[in-house]
Amino acid sequence: MAQRSRMSSEFEHVAEHLEQMWDQLVSRGPGLPGGPRFVPAVIEPPTDIYQTDGEIVVLMEVAGMRDQEVEIQLDGRSMTVRGEKRDRRSHHPGRVYNTVEIHYGPFQRAVLLPADVDTESVTVQYDDGLLQITLPKRAVQPERRVRITVR
Repeated sequence: MAQRSRMSSEFEHVAEHLEQMWDQLVSRGPGLPGGPRFVPAVIEPPTDIYQTDGEIVVLMEVAGMRDQEVEIQLDGRSMTVRGEKRDRRSHHPGRVYNTVEIHYGPFQRAVLLPADVDTESVTVQYDDGLLQITLPKRAVQPERRVRITVR
């Protein structure tokens, strides 16, 4: 019985220690000095999507990219934008970085479009790190009713 309470006490001590470590980790929010920086394996660029009567516009922040490094794939109402942001810094012996906040590596963002689009008329612009994908909406076919007479 004494061994059981000692083990319980040790587990409580470990749990308390883990809780203190967690509190220290999250008390400084991501991005704050000394705070954690969680970098996903695949970067999801910030994206805005809006629509008008005739088109859907997707704005995606992908600074530091070249247009040939971005791939856009449409499958029905699903659109995926992917690519890789390459590290173009020149590395010199003796250079020691104090802060590294610019993320490099693969990025991907999948979005569900709010309407069917005309995939043959999509236009893409890339300016000042902002990718703009304009997707004209597909014309809605009026419902077709057929009267069937049973004899």
